[in-house]
Amino acid sequence: MSFPILFPHLHGFRLRSSHRETGRLVLICERVTRTALCPICGTLAHRIHSRYERTVWDLSLQNVQVILHLHVRKFYCDQSSCPRRIFTERIPQVTSPHGRFTFGLRQFLGQLGREQGGAPGARSAKLLGMQVTSRAILRFLHTLPLPPIVDPRIIGLDDWAWKRRQRYGAIVVDLERKKPIALLPDRSQQTVSQWLKRYPTIEIVARDRSKEFAAAITAALPKALHVADRWHLAKNLTEHLDKVVSARWKQLTKAVGEAETPPVPVPASLPARRPRQASGEARYQQMLALAQAGLPTATIAKRLGVEARTIQRWMAEGHGPYAGSRKPRRSPLDWSARYLRQRWDAGEHNGTVLWEELKAQGYRGSMRSVYRRRASWRDHPRKLGLPVSPGSVPRSPLEDVTPGQVIGWMLARPETLNPQSEAQLDHLCQMDSQLAQARELTHGFLDLIRHHSGEGPETWLNDVRASTIREFLPFARSVERDKAAILTGLTLPYSTGPVEGHINRLKLIKRQAVRRVTRSGITPAGSQD
Repeated sequence: MSFPILFPHLHGFRLRSSHRETGRLVLICERVTRTALCPICGTLAHRIHSRYERTVWDLSLQNVQVILHLHVRKFYCDQSSCPRRIFTERIPQVTSPHGRFTFGLRQFLGQLGREQGGAPGARSAKLLGMQVTSRAILRFLHTLPLPPIVDPRIIGLDDWAWKRRQRYGAIVVDLERKKPIALLPDRSQQTVSQWLKRYPTIEIVARDRSKEFAAAITAALPKALHVADRWHLAKNLTEHLDKVVSARWKQLTKAVGEAETPPVPVPASLPARRPRQASGEARYQQMLALAQAGLPTATIAKRLGVEARTIQRWMAEGHGPYAGSRKPRRSPLDWSARYLRQRWDAGEHNGTVLWEELKAQGYRGSMRSVYRRRASWRDHPRKLGLPVSPGSVPRSPLEDVTPGQVIGWMLARPETLNPQSEAQLDHLCQMDSQLAQARELTHGFLDLIRHHSGEGPETWLNDVRASTIREFLPFARSVERDKAAILTGLTLPYSTGPVEGHINRLKLIKRQAVRRVTRSGITPAGSQD
């Protein structure tokens, strides 16, 4: 088989000799054309100035690396107006000026880097006989041409982390073609809005619950439909459900421990204690009785609603928690205590409203201080701590249940729960009415998401307002504020699911292809700015 057939890109060269080195095939070729074009003025040059040799790496042959030693020339440019007097002849079918790899090898290594990444691509290239570094593969990957962007009509928008909790960017995906079309350097309203203005053909934008994204879309494309992602809606609901269960769990744990532990009479010889000391002493006596009954430390901690290390410390010290009087500390809120009390007696019990009123009068303290002072005026039920007898100790219904399990049961489809889990959840809801309300509200909202129903959000919002669960009110206000996008998300089939998939792919590219990545280094991997 002749030389031009095996190496068609070496048209215009003649093979002078070849020899085999360790793992290499060296081909010595010389240029046979008589003329060359000046790269500056395009004049055809005939006069040769000198000759020199270029070494270029080519694709492997039978897993053997091919090295080209090309004898090329320098020419005189006879055009008087041309600023270049002497130039080197170009070989555009082989490589670029100053290039060390042929175009075929560059394209192959770039595609290899796109499919496998930097280090894995370098290992695969080595098996094919090509000695190349991972950095070179990434460099060739960066030079691959990107496909042109077709004017999108339906896009998905989400943020992704350059470095988690420190710096974030934005990714745009064409939901009709399931392809990423842009990586933005940050997720600010200005950056996103500027990019969206370049594509007025966009009609629908699927996004998460971000206020910045919503404002950017409204500013750049006022006629575009917003589609709130259903998964993010469920995630926001889960966050508020977690607050409800966490707030009720400690109360349930203490109530169950006190209700199911049989009390014993306190000896008359015990000295009278102050209320807080009596409560601490009662819990200490409870701990002793449970320990004498043979229960492990972890179980005792669950019964009393404290940490296991607290039980261990009480046992080591030989007494319960200290509950003596504390020295009162001055607070910036003291000067306005009379005003707060007057507003409280007048019926204003909203801590946020009280804090805003004080702030208008010059108060510089935190809202938390106002809430603590307000909480001290509420009528809390007394916490009775009575010791237990060392006899039979009943098993707590919360002993083998965690708040996370309860949240999972409430979020799951009712038909997927096993009978034991369903019975435990029913029992907990019977014990606490707020958990029962949270269960019903959670099921109602998840039914809207699962059935893509756009007719029930208003009814659900009314149910939240009528309930006694305050933790759901912020979520209900956010739903009310973003109701148009949520209704569109519940009725249209679009979501940010494909965007999340490309974000996971982007993370894989970051980890495989680059260690310390820049935006320009990963944009050619499948997206375009």
